[in-house]
Amino acid sequence: NKGIIAIEDNKPRAIELFNQLTADDPNISVVVCPEKYPQGSERHLIYAVTGRVVPERALPSAVGVIVDNVATAMQAALAVKDDLPCYERIVTVSGNAVHKPGNYRVRIGTLYSHLVEHGAQGLKNDPARIISGGPMMGFSLHSLDFPVLKGTGGLLLFDHQSELAKLPPENPCVRCGKCVDTCPMFLEPTQLFKAVKRRDWPAALAGHVGTCIECGSCAYNCPAHIPLVQYIRMGKQFILTDGFGGHNPYYKK
Repeated sequence: NKGIIAIEDNKPRAIELFNQLTADDPNISVVVCPEKYPQGSERHLIYAVTGRVVPERALPSAVGVIVDNVATAMQAALAVKDDLPCYERIVTVSGNAVHKPGNYRVRIGTLYSHLVEHGAQGLKNDPARIISGGPMMGFSLHSLDFPVLKGTGGLLLFDHQSELAKLPPENPCVRCGKCVDTCPMFLEPTQLFKAVKRRDWPAALAGHVGTCIECGSCAYNCPAHIPLVQYIRMGKQFILTDGFGGHNPYYKK
């Protein structure tokens, strides 16, 4: 019976517009949140707006909340108002390997190669790294022969000259604690990564590995360039599938 529109404070025009649009509706309010990553995650947004804490391994409905992002809200409106299914996405294409970075309205199922060629005006140079998604939570692809899905939000392409295309070698953990300081879920990523490396799944569970939202903050700040998120993700896959999943390098029959 109550709707809340949460907008970060770096979008003043959106804040002004939605305040005007909701001025006569007592059931809808606009809450301005400080610009902070990863506040877009459900758990952090719920806490920032309502002060409620979603329990570990629980859904937002456990605290009486449903979270919809902008794209989901728009698609719901189109479905109810205009009887239109979800068949398009707004996809951000960026990076120094494309001629025309921008936001493009794309049909779901469109190949990334078609989007780059006809939307971003093609490649300037051969891409050294292709990332599906954003710079923090996206994942690398080996080619552009993949389709736009209903959850696709971005496509990043970097050539060999870009620092973002270079993968520094992994070095030993120096126990600096930067990953602990930056974790928005108050976890100890270094301990989780070590537990996964030695395949100590009880220790990973004791460290609340399932609570990790894979935001990438720990890996981004790690001076040893340890792919902490990837280790944690593999650990979660192994635990959730009860040891099944051959794509996991730590998989053993």
